Amino acid sequence: MGLFRTGTVAGRAFIREFGWREGGKRILYGIREALKASSYSETPQSKDRMSSCERCQMYSKEFASCGEPTEFYLDADDNRKSLGCHCYLPLAVKAPSHDCWARVHDFPWGWPEKLRPLMKE
Repeated sequence: MGLFRTGTVAGRAFIREFGWREGGKRILYGIREALKASSYSETPQSKDRMSSCERCQMYSKEFASCGEPTEFYLDADDNRKSLGCHCYLPLAVKAPSHDCWARVHDFPWGWPEKLRPLMKE
């Protein structure tokens, strides 16, 4: 039930924030990524990632997600941006290529370097 609830709430927020076209693309991308991640098995790295997420100030215990779909911040140009990627973390942390939203967006919290995916050069 957690994945369905998180997906529904995040989907509504995406449509509200980005409109039907872009929001719909994001919903489909999320479904694709969730299906892909469901095939990965749990590893010591994924357990460490989940533990790190649960300690993060952006972690939503209610949705087991990165941020809540109703949380926003203002960027340098005062544009309203969604806070967190809203991914369902029990699946997302298992994907080897998944990165921490906070670290990607230069926030001072999130996964330590050793838990981030190796970047291709």
